[in-house]
Amino acid sequence: CGPGDVTTHVIKPWLPADYSLLLGLDISPKMTLHGLTHHADDRVTFDTLDIGSDISHFMLNDKYSGGFNKIISFYVMNWVRDLPTGVRNLFKLLKPGGQALLMFPVNRNFQKTYRIISDREPWKEYFKNVTRNISLYLNGEEPCREFQDILKDSGFEIVKCETHQKHDVFESVSVLKELIESLDQYISCVPSELKALYLDECVQVMTEMKTLEIDDGKALVSVTKIVSVIKRPK
Repeated sequence: CGPGDVTTHVIKPWLPADYSLLLGLDISPKMTLHGLTHHADDRVTFDTLDIGSDISHFMLNDKYSGGFNKIISFYVMNWVRDLPTGVRNLFKLLKPGGQALLMFPVNRNFQKTYRIISDREPWKEYFKNVTRNISLYLNGEEPCREFQDILKDSGFEIVKCETHQKHDVFESVSVLKELIESLDQYISCVPSELKALYLDECVQVMTEMKTLEIDDGKALVSVTKIVSVIKRPK
């Protein structure tokens, strides 16, 4: 979901003309409200859900209880600390025979950056009541194989599961900083007058980790992604 633009401008055009419901989900009520305000219509709506927690209350909603034919998830599963629970919830959300397309980074560059900087001066004072959790899953040498095991244990048929190494390209460091800020759920802990300095140091940390390169003004972030197509058996 996020702000809802990908849901409406990227995913919606893929759908057949007679689709009944397109639902965008986000863990953030703020993002859900933004989607409802700017992108909802008679067949497009938005709701709040933490895919890594108990979703039984969500499934009680009459609009969703029958499940979904398709799930498309970009850059979500890397934030789910309890990955097996998140995958089992995907299984619950799908109708029998339903499919899901998942794409997410396994090297978690942004999460690692936030955790490193939260332990540095002067930032650790502002984040002293914050725990920067990173999932213990998919941190080994064969993340795709580990993810396949989780998928199989949850009952999924695996149509495709691959690892891809590439660079996410940002037109400038400023654009990258905008993403760093938007993804940091604890950015409000940083005083407004120090936010620019904080974002500068986040960029510095990513450079130190050798995950960020600057080339001709563009910011290139190295990323290892899992791309998976899975199916709930009929």
